[in-house]
Amino acid sequence: MNFDREALKVNTRRPGACPRWPALFKVQLAYAYMARIPVVFVIFVAFQQGWITRYSAAPSDTPPGIALWPRFLWLGFFPQMIGWVGFTLISGTL
Repeated sequence: MNFDREALKVNTRRPGACPRWPALFKVQLAYAYMARIPVVFVIFVAFQQGWITRYSAAPSDTPPGIALWPRFLWLGFFPQMIGWVGFTLISGTL
């Protein structure tokens, strides 16, 4: 088996730094956003149309009568675009 020895080298100036990590980060970030943007769209439509889906289900302690935009931002947009993107970046490097 032939291995790319250059890919296995570690930068000795910064212990633990691998020269391939910036490229991995870019690929993971692109994948995370491509996977989450359609979900955010479905969540918005579900909130707007009043669909009963797992995406539009709010926790039981959520006050009733929240307007569309605050509900969408706090229950749909931020968890998907920050929480799940962060999870994808971290878990994709394992």
